[in-house]
Amino acid sequence: MRLSTPVVDFSPGVTVAESASRMITIKNSGALDVEYTIVADVEDAEDVGPEGKLRIPPFIIHQAAGQVPGYGTASVSVVFLPTNAKSIEVPLRVCYRSISQRKLFTPPSDLTLKGVGRDVPIFLEEHIIDFKCCMVDHSYRDYLPVRNGGKTVMKVNVVPRPDVCDYFDFSPDFGFVQANEEFPIMILFKPKAKMLDQCAKFLVDSENGIFEIPMKLNVPDQKLPVNFTLRAQVTTTDLVFDPPQLDFGPAIMNESTGVRLSVSNPSALPQTFGFVDLSPGVTVKPNDGFGYPPITGPQTMAITAKTLAGRTFTLQARAVGIQPCLSLSHNRLRFPATPVKTTNRISVILRNNTDTSQAYEFGVPPSSDMAFIPRVGEVSAHSTMRVQIEYSPQPDAPPPEPTEPEPEPEEAVGKTKGGKAAKKGEVEEEEPPRPLTPPPEVEPVDPKTWYRWNSWQVACYIRPPGYTANPGNTHLPGKGPNAADPSSVQALHLNVETLAIQPDILLKTPLKEIPDKQVYELDFGPVPVGQRITQPIEIYNQLANPVKLKSQPLDCSGVFQIVNSLRPLMGESSARVLLSFEPQLRTEYLEILTIRSPKTQIRLALKGQGIAPELQVSPPEALTTGFDVGDVLKGDTKQHTFSITNVCPFPLNFQMRFGGITDPSLNMQPPFFCRPAEGKLAQGEAAEITLVFQPSNQLPYFNDQLQIYVPNQQENLLVPLQGRCWEEGVFIAGPEYPPLLEDPFMEGKLLQALAAVEGQAPPPPPPRLLTLTFLNKLHLGETTTTTFQVGSMKSDAGVGSNGECIIDELPASAVAAGWSIDPLRTPLAAGDLKTANRQSHSALYCLRFAAAHEANAGMAAYFDHMEHVELYIGATLTGGTPAPPKPEGRRVSLLFRAPLKPNKRPAGEDMPEGVKETVDPATAAAAAKGAKKK
Repeated sequence: MRLSTPVVDFSPGVTVAESASRMITIKNSGALDVEYTIVADVEDAEDVGPEGKLRIPPFIIHQAAGQVPGYGTASVSVVFLPTNAKSIEVPLRVCYRSISQRKLFTPPSDLTLKGVGRDVPIFLEEHIIDFKCCMVDHSYRDYLPVRNGGKTVMKVNVVPRPDVCDYFDFSPDFGFVQANEEFPIMILFKPKAKMLDQCAKFLVDSENGIFEIPMKLNVPDQKLPVNFTLRAQVTTTDLVFDPPQLDFGPAIMNESTGVRLSVSNPSALPQTFGFVDLSPGVTVKPNDGFGYPPITGPQTMAITAKTLAGRTFTLQARAVGIQPCLSLSHNRLRFPATPVKTTNRISVILRNNTDTSQAYEFGVPPSSDMAFIPRVGEVSAHSTMRVQIEYSPQPDAPPPEPTEPEPEPEEAVGKTKGGKAAKKGEVEEEEPPRPLTPPPEVEPVDPKTWYRWNSWQVACYIRPPGYTANPGNTHLPGKGPNAADPSSVQALHLNVETLAIQPDILLKTPLKEIPDKQVYELDFGPVPVGQRITQPIEIYNQLANPVKLKSQPLDCSGVFQIVNSLRPLMGESSARVLLSFEPQLRTEYLEILTIRSPKTQIRLALKGQGIAPELQVSPPEALTTGFDVGDVLKGDTKQHTFSITNVCPFPLNFQMRFGGITDPSLNMQPPFFCRPAEGKLAQGEAAEITLVFQPSNQLPYFNDQLQIYVPNQQENLLVPLQGRCWEEGVFIAGPEYPPLLEDPFMEGKLLQALAAVEGQAPPPPPPRLLTLTFLNKLHLGETTTTTFQVGSMKSDAGVGSNGECIIDELPASAVAAGWSIDPLRTPLAAGDLKTANRQSHSALYCLRFAAAHEANAGMAAYFDHMEHVELYIGATLTGGTPAPPKPEGRRVSLLFRAPLKPNKRPAGEDMPEGVKETVDPATAAAAAKGAKKK
């Protein structure tokens, strides 16, 4: 069940002794027939009569009870008959009951009757016409609705007032109001400034300018007039500008210079104003005016302000334009969103258009996280300079630590809590300890929403040449009364906007950070050359979305490498990146690895030191001169010891390798080997190595090279080795043996072996030919000397005997050619080794060659060619153990070769060692003859 309206309103009213009626409809939305009854909740209400009427003075309800068919409606008539002029409201309830189903409950409906009784037909619904707040010199309109509650047409007219007729107009001022209709009268209000004085008697609030003016409506057919009141608050449209004139002072070209202009509104209403038709270079912002002069020098301008109230205000302004010594390529910069602990860079250009150098300095705010490079500098005449600006936002400072309360001063000791000194015998009351000041609660940072935006004004101060600071000058650079002076400091301004955000990826591995470089240090430490080690790092994505990771390529040498590939990192998860270091040289390595995401970059300084295995050989001269193990008999052994030390911070494996020169005998055994041949040394450990020389065949020149091999070593440790092996006890070792055969004794051995097979007597061995070449070249008129060794050996068992070396007599031709050797016969004790040289006191086998002072036609030097002067001479070796096969000894042929150059030695050329100038015999004889005469 539903009512067409819950409230029956007889507005705007009914004249007393007259009536008005309204209809309401009850609608049944169901299929069952329903009975309804209207019940009143007032005391003087009557029950529903037999005719279906319900009387509730001053209301009469017809059809107050009835039946509503299914899906049908029923109409109820309400009549209002006021008996006095007042407002009345009656609450009612409409109850329902199903005819066929008595137990079915249907909720009732509420109905309210409202009505107003009027004592006169013509009346007003609102007796106060409020124009609110009005500005002077403006027109405002409102309507006065006049209603006729009677049954006939009635005439009305507005009673004029001469004291307000200049401000209020009524249109129309009279008319006829139809029965039960509304007649609107338009009121035109035109306030003026003089109204505050002329209508002062109507002021109810003089401070705010509020007027209340009583008015009347005259009705000829009605005894009582209709009164109403006009209410309005009148305010001004003025604006007050402070200062009334603007002085920009010295203004740098292309640089905004601001002055503050205060605009006051004395009106009670807000006023919208704007500056129009501005001069070139002048802009206005709320509460501030900025401008830059279009030309240099003094200039004046007019600034016009208009309001929506139709008012126009004109301000006079002046400025002095100054051409700066430097100019900036941009006055406003905006950094992109930069994650914390990441650096972004932008640049500006400083241009100097003057004929002299200009010094500058940027005043960077200390907490801006910006750096200007260079911050201080000098721009040459007619040139430019690029200034790089770096923005590296840092995280917010942590909250301060809790502070302890300050201790009381000593003066307070002995005073009570009230501040007076405690008397004798009184016990002082101890105050409880004050708690620590807790730190302020800081909400956790949400990386998805956190940001920090700032706008910075950075001044660039320009110091012209010859500027001297004035300690008494309190004006800022570029300001004050002397700012227009070209010799004063000027200032350019740069607006920089920065935006810091949280990074999307973080390095979770604890590494040392270098704050000024925005880089983390990952040190692999010392690593042997050729060895590879790895270290992991962990990267965390603190956002919800996945990010793609990329890295800048590392050096192609492969010293540092990323082992695993960089895959997309899921939101709020971590990834493990494995880095490797494999040094290739013995040096220190440093390389920067940059891992990027769409927003953030993580820079890692990869450090490592390549250390090569190093052994120290003692004695050190072993690596330069090597070891000469000396002379041994066939089948004997000689040993030489040296030491090696590991000077590396890690263990080393070593091996003793030889060059592969084998004994040229038939069994092909190596003559040199070491004990131990390999091993391992800890850090700082030393080992003694024994070098063994054990040849199996006679050879006058065993030469080999020992390599002390260490894995991954940078430099080869090579030790030259040499030794000699003899089958007989007496030997000559100084001269060179013929190098044509690998074994100069092999031919004799083969002949003896062949004769033994054939059953014949072995042929006599051919004489050995030993060649000795003088080391230094000599010129005509010079003498050179050389040496060679002879010896008699003992075996390892100490067995040996004396021997002797006999040199044949020199032929006369050799003596005439300048050859000499002395002595020709030398006895040798067992185990004795003698060297024939010119420094020996015994002068054994001192071989000399004295070149002629003049070349003859039989010499190559005669034709300016170099030649080798040769001497063949025989020698016999006897004695020793084992002795030569023949009792007369072993014959040896010696070939001595002296290199002779043509002509005399040039003046100033140094004489080599072992060569000296020979005295001419003719010159010596003449000198001796002259001395005898004296």
